[in-house]
Amino acid sequence: MNSLIVFLVLLLLISLLYVFILSKQIRRIQRQLAERRDRNTNQPISLELLNTELSLLAANINQCLEIGQQAVSNSIQKENTLRETIASISHDLRTPLTAIKGYLQLLEQDNLTDGQMEKLVIIKKHVDEMALLTEHFWEYSYFSLCQQDIPLKRINLANLTAENLANYVSQLENKGLSVTYKHDKSLFVRADENYTTRILQNLIQNCITHSVGDIEIELKNIGNVVILSVKNPVQKDIDLNVQHIFDRFYTADKSRGKASGLGLTVVNLLITKMGGRAIASLENAMLEIQIEFLKWMDDK
Repeated sequence: MNSLIVFLVLLLLISLLYVFILSKQIRRIQRQLAERRDRNTNQPISLELLNTELSLLAANINQCLEIGQQAVSNSIQKENTLRETIASISHDLRTPLTAIKGYLQLLEQDNLTDGQMEKLVIIKKHVDEMALLTEHFWEYSYFSLCQQDIPLKRINLANLTAENLANYVSQLENKGLSVTYKHDKSLFVRADENYTTRILQNLIQNCITHSVGDIEIELKNIGNVVILSVKNPVQKDIDLNVQHIFDRFYTADKSRGKASGLGLTVVNLLITKMGGRAIASLENAMLEIQIEFLKWMDDK
């Protein structure tokens, strides 16, 4: 009887030890999976295995992880190939578009009838739209593929905004649009001047294309950020989803084909690369795009 009790006690202890070891191995799997997730590594799951089923589980997990990683790698490769193709096509279109615009300028110097001039104006309008689309395709592809670190410098955002607005005076006047520009003082941000210029250009071009009324631009300092706010009224019946406004190729009115849907995508891409963010809101048919720049902390 005593021998049986001793045997049962030993069996219980061995079982408890076995369960403890299995639990330890399962926790090891959980820990390694968490490390893969948090550190974004490709390290396979490794165990000091004492159980065939657990060994098979670890092998299946590693196989699933490898398949998932390969799918991600293939997706990235396809995305980069698409961007390179878009960049190449956009670059090839630039030369003939430049030539067409040059010939149109020569035609303007001829003695054209009113009817011919009217047709020439229409042609120029479509050529300009095509040139803008091509530029947006190129800049999206270029900046998406650019992986180098961006050196951020001290930029006077108030002055740079005013300079870019001045470059679009004639286009704004042709559309019958006026701009109200408000800023308290010279506000300095940590940014790249070329990237910031692209952001301003795309925001202004977006207003020129879509605004149905006067535009409001304001700079304001809130804590550690400087916010560039651009407001413009839109058509009341427009089907605009601000949650997708920065998505690639998103357009509110696809039937009109006025835009590529890339201008604001590039804005979001560039401000993200500089450590800021872009926010869109729509209230009472007034679209507001807010661009948050990092403030230059030496600014007094």
